[in-house]
Amino acid sequence: MAPATKKVDKNMNHSKRKQTNQKRKRRHGRSKRIVMGHSSNHITRKIAIMLVLGILLLLGFTAAVLTFTLYRPLWSDGRDYTSGSSDEHLNEEQCELRDLGGTDPINSTVLYITDDVMAYVVRPIGCSIKSAIVILHDEKGFESEASRQLANDLGMRGYVAVVPNMFTDSSMANKSTLHDWFQSLKDPCIEVCVEVTISYLREELGALNIGMVGFSWGGQKVAASAAIIGNIQATVIFYGLEISPEMALSMRAPTLLIYAQNDTMIHISDIYANEELLRAANRLLPRIDADDNGLNGSPVYIEVVENMGHGFLNQNDISSSESGSKAVNDMYWWLNKYLSKPSMEP
Repeated sequence: MAPATKKVDKNMNHSKRKQTNQKRKRRHGRSKRIVMGHSSNHITRKIAIMLVLGILLLLGFTAAVLTFTLYRPLWSDGRDYTSGSSDEHLNEEQCELRDLGGTDPINSTVLYITDDVMAYVVRPIGCSIKSAIVILHDEKGFESEASRQLANDLGMRGYVAVVPNMFTDSSMANKSTLHDWFQSLKDPCIEVCVEVTISYLREELGALNIGMVGFSWGGQKVAASAAIIGNIQATVIFYGLEISPEMALSMRAPTLLIYAQNDTMIHISDIYANEELLRAANRLLPRIDADDNGLNGSPVYIEVVENMGHGFLNQNDISSSESGSKAVNDMYWWLNKYLSKPSMEP
């Protein structure tokens, strides 16, 4: 009986070992599946992270493209004036100044010329910069149609033109009269704005001859600036408000004063009073093209545009009427005459 018992024991042991091996294989299989499952989850997470990063990069690129597209300077008259770069090589020849016509390519942009002063800047492309115009806007602000169209037209005639934004928090909303609003705009703030604009033109852009043009409220600020800021070669003022006789006499630059016959904001008698005062002081030119030698100071010419009212340059086309067109052409002629002259270095 002993041998049979041993055989049975061997069979039982063999069966146990077989069962044990099978259990080990099953455990190994489960472990392998668990490891493979962990590895698969890890790979899935990596792919998900890479997809998220890719989407974020794509969104960032799209946002940058949209920002550039939406905020590049397309101006109010529908034309894109950004043909060329401000960093484009400039020839040594001075920009040709023209009183009429002009189709030179220009670069235009809105930028901060200081930390506090924003400006619309137009530069002709392909020539060195010698003459520049500071344009002081009217009550409509620095985005007004007349100011920017004039800046573009001046650029195509070979000038640098800058329209600084002179309004900050000031508004007529809580002012009972235009005079109250005038008083709320502190002159020292405007003076600083004009001075930093002129410094920008001289120091950053290298302009030697500088003129100023102003509309309405901005025209009054041109007159005030011309009385205190030296080395301004020419000024043109369209329907300037509240230009007193004392201010008219104190202007130090050759000045063209353009008024409107039907202006309800500037009485014609005030215009004639200034005219008589300037004539008595031997400052008034009898004609715009008259010889200015022999005058007692900088020449002044007063022009009254017939059948036009205050703000006539705010029309869609600043030279849409015959009388308005003559006034604009006289402005170009005046600027060309006095800014083409050699100027002393500031």
